[in-house]
Amino acid sequence: MRPVWLLVHRVAGLATAGFLLVAGLTGAVIAFHFELDAALNPDIFAIHGGEAGPPLPVDMLADRVAAAEPQAVLRYMPLNVRPGETARIGLRPRFDAAAGRPAPLGYDEVFVAPDSGRIIERRQRYGCCLDRRHLVGFLYRLHYTLLLPGRWGTWLMGAVAVIWLADSFIGAYLTLPRARPLAAHWAVSWKIKRGAAPRRRHLDLHRAGGLWFFPVLVMLAFTGIYFNLNAELFRPAVGLFSQPTPSPYEQRAARPPGDPAVARIGFGGIAERAAAEAARRGWRDRPGGISYHPAYGIYAVHFFPGQADYGAGPNRPYLYYDGSDGRLLQAEVPLQGSAADILFRLQFPLHSGWIAGLPGRILVSLAGLVTAMLSVTGIVLWWRRGRPARRG
Repeated sequence: MRPVWLLVHRVAGLATAGFLLVAGLTGAVIAFHFELDAALNPDIFAIHGGEAGPPLPVDMLADRVAAAEPQAVLRYMPLNVRPGETARIGLRPRFDAAAGRPAPLGYDEVFVAPDSGRIIERRQRYGCCLDRRHLVGFLYRLHYTLLLPGRWGTWLMGAVAVIWLADSFIGAYLTLPRARPLAAHWAVSWKIKRGAAPRRRHLDLHRAGGLWFFPVLVMLAFTGIYFNLNAELFRPAVGLFSQPTPSPYEQRAARPPGDPAVARIGFGGIAERAAAEAARRGWRDRPGGISYHPAYGIYAVHFFPGQADYGAGPNRPYLYYDGSDGRLLQAEVPLQGSAADILFRLQFPLHSGWIAGLPGRILVSLAGLVTAMLSVTGIVLWWRRGRPARRG
């Protein structure tokens, strides 16, 4: 069976190598996307020119941005803006009833001075292409969708993740030696021989790199299936063993685009309710940001320390509130609920590395580089192996 699995490994590797090369390199970068984005764009992420007074109340800041953006609806408000930072506020186009479609906004976030509400910059977060304003967002979108239209890129990368997951186990199996004792001979597979010929060096890099990073690579492939084939594959498969708790969005029908729910309670009122609920539950973190979904009339309150820490750790809860009356709809707490709930909530912290803080993000970034290296060395090994036959 070993020759069969070797053939499967080669075919799967060659079929996915180009995609994994892109995913690995972009993943290595976007593991630190907020920091890189801020470093490339210090003029919009930081306050300059003396605007560093006390921040406005949340509702007042939201009202000023809404007044300056009549064609937009606020979809996200940060709450834990640190001194010297701008507030990064998310927008969505307001539905134009006369035209029968969303207004042509052209951007989906604004950077605002927290003490005055002055808009410093408008930007399409995942816009094109390689200029400093859009580079990190462009790489983020390339990582998940390959820039293909609609859901095609997401489905394609999901299929690649499925093949990658299976092929990782096949590759690990192929490193097992036939000779005995197993441990003594397998130890060679974990090492890179110094001064070896090019083909042996490529083989050692390919084999040892895959073994040393095997747990991380399997985790990235598994979580990649969640992000790209969630409804199509991941949820149905998990549902065979455990049922997830329906989210507030699944419990009510979406309203038509031209008839959004009216939020009678503002961001500030929801922030106060969430802070009181967190204190009642004994949570240490304060609300870090609030999303509003007008199609459902639901606020989602995220808990994290600051704007750059929104994925930090495995224990960041969410609180969901009804925008019409402010009642608490649901508390989503990691590591609580059904097995499916716990598994789903771990996917982003695992995939991003946030589950282990800075060391975890460094490890994920290195794993991206290793993934790219495995793709290149796999192609080189295949090419060198077949070159004599092609010459003949």
